[in-house]
Amino acid sequence: MFRLTPAAARVGDRFGFGAFNLLFAAILIPSAQWMPLTFAAAEASSQVLFWAVRVVLAAVGLASLGLLAALLNTRPRQPLWAYWLAVIGCAAFCLQTAVLDMVVWSAYFTV
Repeated sequence: MFRLTPAAARVGDRFGFGAFNLLFAAILIPSAQWMPLTFAAAEASSQVLFWAVRVVLAAVGLASLGLLAALLNTRPRQPLWAYWLAVIGCAAFCLQTAVLDMVVWSAYFTV
């Protein structure tokens, strides 16, 4: 977001730019957990770890969808070309995290 001034940015009419920080934290913190949990689940063959991996992937997918929703509701949208590039990039990220990781990959991960 090339010229988005944090003080002027509004997500919907309720939230300021800080909403993006919370959403990124909601993506990054569980993202750092899934690989160690996956290795632990593969080694221990535990149902608890199996579900922990799925919950972590779901948290990342849902947070990425929240990021896309926040981006779509952000004002001002200037410059417009940069805004739409950000939306396209975020939509691709949502495809990876909310569809491929949360749904497809999880379906093939078995204990």
